Amino acid sequence: MKHASVLLQITQGDNDVYVQADFMGAVLKTSVIAGGGSSPTWGQGEILEFWPTCSGIPTVRLTAYDEDVGSANDELGMAQLNLSLQDAESRWERKEWYPLKHNGKDAGTVHAVIEWDPDPPEPKRRGVLVKVLEARNLPSMDFTGVFTAEIWPHFNA
Repeated sequence: MKHASVLLQITQGDNDVYVQADFMGAVLKTSVIAGGGSSPTWGQGEILEFWPTCSGIPTVRLTAYDEDVGSANDELGMAQLNLSLQDAESRWERKEWYPLKHNGKDAGTVHAVIEWDPDPPEPKRRGVLVKVLEARNLPSMDFTGVFTAEIWPHFNA
């Protein structure tokens, strides 16, 4: 009689991470850190600049993604930054670790600098600079974008 044993294998690849910043409908993203895993770094930082026409300070959203070839990119986590409590008429800078959430659960952090410039050269425009430095404790995604268990049967003679 043949016996079957089951091997449970978790298939996960390294994250190829980028961070996307959304501000007033404009979307910019960092370069992809291939094989960045759960703690990618962008060296001295990667700058994303927005020059919107606005009054007050709208919300900035930072989202970390795992870039996939041949399928949709996987969202690793998102932070919604409410900057409305900051002074819209003064120049300021915030350098913080922003906690990310995915499906209501903690999903790591992104270290970024947010700068506000109320007096750029063009009238009625405001300057917002997002400088992404690094991320920590991002969840790992496999090739299908979910944590997958595969069952492989092995038969003994």
